[in-house]
Amino acid sequence: MKQKIITTLILLLVINISNAQSSNNLSDENLINDEQKISEILKFPKLDARRVTGLAYSSIVPGSGQIYLGYKTKGAAFAIGFFTGLVGTIVSHNNFIGNRERIQSLQFDYLNADRYTLAEYYWKQMVSVHNEQKTNERARNIFMISTGLIWTLNIIDYLFFTEDKGPIEFSNNNSFNNSFSILSITVPLNK
Repeated sequence: MKQKIITTLILLLVINISNAQSSNNLSDENLINDEQKISEILKFPKLDARRVTGLAYSSIVPGSGQIYLGYKTKGAAFAIGFFTGLVGTIVSHNNFIGNRERIQSLQFDYLNADRYTLAEYYWKQMVSVHNEQKTNERARNIFMISTGLIWTLNIIDYLFFTEDKGPIEFSNNNSFNNSFSILSITVPLNK
């Protein structure tokens, strides 16, 4: 059996080496074009001060970097998905711990039961709680993986697919200055 596996691996290695040598004869232009296409797809954006600040926001709270750059809907979707997964993870883990404590309590009662029917009742309860514990453990793991996946997708989206729309202005300076020019007060800071 080992000889068959080793022979197969050696044959695959020889075939790959011969294919590599024949492909070296192809023009280098194809390789350059492929490298350019890959570099265009994986083009890392220029990181200025706003993008670094948004990246820090997105690293702490997923979606906040997208909101900072002007993509409110996309940022809200990432934030809602992340926090839903986080809450699901916490609740499932809490239920898992509660079930473990309940099993320990039932195990004590089972060992101290003085009648067979009472011991059978506690045994059925332990089996039921154990099955519920396994369900909570699976739910916790699924929520944890989905939360990590959403955080990772958030960072990838922020780095490669989110352009900066520019700073958001909170007011229109012209109308503000014209409407309330009477109320402006100047306070000298140097005496």
